Amino acid sequence: MNIVHILDVDGYYGSAAMAAALARAQQEKGIAAHIVCFRRPDGTEYEAERRLRSMGLNVHGWRTSRWPNPVSAKKLLRFLHPFDVDVIHSHGYKSNILLGMLCCRQRPIVVSTQHGYTAVENDPKLRLYYALDAIAMLRLDRVVAVSAATLAQLPASIQRAGAKVVCNGIGELSRADDAETQLSTGELAEARPLIGSIGRLAEEKNFALLIQAFSLLNVRYPLARLKIAGEGPLYDDLYKLVTDLNLLGSVEFTGYVENTDEFIRTLDVYVNCSTTEGMPISILEVYRAGCPMVASNIEANKEIVTSPQLGLLFQSGNATALCDALAKQITLTSQQKLGIVKHQRSVFAAKHSAAAMCDAYTDVYQALLDKRKSG
Repeated sequence: MNIVHILDVDGYYGSAAMAAALARAQQEKGIAAHIVCFRRPDGTEYEAERRLRSMGLNVHGWRTSRWPNPVSAKKLLRFLHPFDVDVIHSHGYKSNILLGMLCCRQRPIVVSTQHGYTAVENDPKLRLYYALDAIAMLRLDRVVAVSAATLAQLPASIQRAGAKVVCNGIGELSRADDAETQLSTGELAEARPLIGSIGRLAEEKNFALLIQAFSLLNVRYPLARLKIAGEGPLYDDLYKLVTDLNLLGSVEFTGYVENTDEFIRTLDVYVNCSTTEGMPISILEVYRAGCPMVASNIEANKEIVTSPQLGLLFQSGNATALCDALAKQITLTSQQKLGIVKHQRSVFAAKHSAAAMCDAYTDVYQALLDKRKSG
C-alpha cells in the first residue's frame, strides 16, 4: 500500500506532528508513506518541511499557486503520479479544495483528516476557504475527524456522508525514564514552581489568559516561573502584556523547542488554555512524558482529560479559575505526582500511540480500496 500525506502548514505543530507520527508508524508496518509539503508560491519551503525532512521521513516539496484552481489541481496530480499512490491523505483545507476539483475516477482515493477549526469572525479569507472546503469534502472518499468535538463541528452533510473519528496518536519515547527518577528533583516545586506550555503563539491558544492567570499566581508564589514554548504572530502582543504586568523576570518565551518531552519533564505543571482544539497533540505529549496538568474545559480537552489523575479542567477564559487550578497542582506531594505520571503513561500507551492510530487508518484505507475494487 502506497500512501501520500499532503500538508499545508508553516510550523511543526499539531497536524504536522500527527502526520509525522502516522507516516513513521506506517513505514514501520511496511507501508510506503511519503509526505508532500506545500511550499510558498515563490518555491521557498516552510519550517515544517525542514523539520520533517530532518526526521528522516520521505518528504517532498511542491510549489503551490496563490489560490487553489483546477490547473494547480492537475499539476498536483501529475506531481504525485511517480509515487504510484493508492491513497492520498490530505491534512488541510487547501489540499482538500484542490483534490475536490479532480474527477473522482481520475485520481487515487482521497482521505481527509479534519484537525479542527480556528475562529473566522475577523478573517474573511479563512471564512471563504472554509466554505470551499465544506463543498470539497463532499467530493472526497472519506473525511475523518480527530475527535468527537471536531466531528460535531463538521457540516451536517459531511457527517451524513459517513465521516468518522480516529483519535490522534504520537510516537512512543525512544527512552522512557522511570517516573521516580523524573520526579527526584521535584521536592522544591511548591517553593519555586515552574509552569509551562507549548503551542503556536496565536489567538486560539489563549496564552494571554495564561499570562494573566500567572500574574495572579505570582502574588501567592513570588518565585514562580512561566515558560512558553513556540513561535507565532502574537509574540509582540504577549511580550508587551508580560512587560505591562511587570513579569519580565518571571516569564520566558523560549521560542520553538525541538524536544518537547525534555521541556515537559522540566515542568511542575503543564497548561493547555486553548479556546479551540481538534485533538490537542500537546496533551498527548504530556501523557507520554508525564507531568501534572491543567487544561481548559473545551470539548476536545474534555474528551481526553477524563479524570483528575490525568489533569484538572478549568473554566475556559477564566483567569482566576486557571490560577486556582495551578495552585492545586503546585501543592501536590511527590507521591501524588508519581501516581499522576504513571496513570498518564498507561493511558497514552493504551489509547494514543502512533501504532494504534496507524491501525485505525489502515482499516479506513483498506475499506475504501476494497470498495473501489469491487466497483
